[in-house]
Amino acid sequence: MKIGLLYKDCLKKGGYPRDVRWLASSLTRLGHSVIIFCDPGYEKDGLIPIVRIKLTKELLLKINELDIIHVFSLFIIDHVLIIRKLVNQGIPIVVSNLGQLMKFCMQRHRIRKEFYLRLFTSYLKDVTFHVFSPLEEKHVQAYFPSNKTFIATLGLFPKSRSIPFKNKNSSSPIFLFFGRNDVFQKGIDILIDAFKYVINTKIIGINYQFIIAGNDWKNSRKVINKKLNNYNIQDKVKFLGNIDENIKDKLLNEASFLIFLSRFDGPPRPIRESIERGTPVIISPETNMGYLISNYNAGIVTELNITKIGDEIESHINNEEKYFNYCNGVERLRTYLFWDRVAEDYLTGYRDVLSNLQTIKKN
Repeated sequence: MKIGLLYKDCLKKGGYPRDVRWLASSLTRLGHSVIIFCDPGYEKDGLIPIVRIKLTKELLLKINELDIIHVFSLFIIDHVLIIRKLVNQGIPIVVSNLGQLMKFCMQRHRIRKEFYLRLFTSYLKDVTFHVFSPLEEKHVQAYFPSNKTFIATLGLFPKSRSIPFKNKNSSSPIFLFFGRNDVFQKGIDILIDAFKYVINTKIIGINYQFIIAGNDWKNSRKVINKKLNNYNIQDKVKFLGNIDENIKDKLLNEASFLIFLSRFDGPPRPIRESIERGTPVIISPETNMGYLISNYNAGIVTELNITKIGDEIESHINNEEKYFNYCNGVERLRTYLFWDRVAEDYLTGYRDVLSNLQTIKKN
């Protein structure tokens, strides 16, 4: 199969650009021809030399060399303008909206986004949408009820693994959040409320350890510190701020659970890194990984409700059998999330798109 991946930021820093590079390499390793169309950049992590790189503007000159085009990110104006030109060429198009049509994400700049969608909906009526989860699929179908969809997640970034030390049998379970400190998107406000609930109602004899780490984001450091101080739990929650890779690895290896309560997200890298290192997770469905965690019993999926989150923390941490099962589930999910295996899901989606197109042409 000859596959074009359009993502103008693919050679820049950031999570999704890195993911697209890894996907391109995996598709290539599986025997397919891949061209990435993007703007100039210097980030090459994940790319293998055989993957071809072309400028964004060259896509329209290369369509005769491609069987299918996969466009990443819906709200990039250049992408939709190119789609507008492609629809008349009869080239099958897949669009990844990257979680941007999820409820809470749409609330950010809603008027502008809805105007944008109204303006370009007619050009998107025949595209197939790639989504990360059944939950995201529902959000996409709310805007594009007639469009076909397929589900494929994102893979793991392999590292040399140490065997995780789980502080399970001690009286000091560790709950870790790390990642960009976006208080709203990453649900850190809800997380702190849940920590406060557990601290105030905790089981006697259990010394819970709560850690928040990651890069500052739009004044998040002040917001988090203020919330911790208002609750008078600043001495019970470690707020580490930026950490290097060595400290992150140590924290992940020692944590009982990674806890990640996004209001909307693509499969977040911290969750995938936690799985890669063998650490169970407590997550919201809105991370777009809830169905995987549930299917593989790799942790706890909880709605964004402070009391329920706190109760989940307390009810599971003292159950050694459940925790052992979570660790086994993480290992199974880790194998499922190897990039070359994940790429097979994308290929299945691409083949379905091409098959449907052939059926339409015959009819």
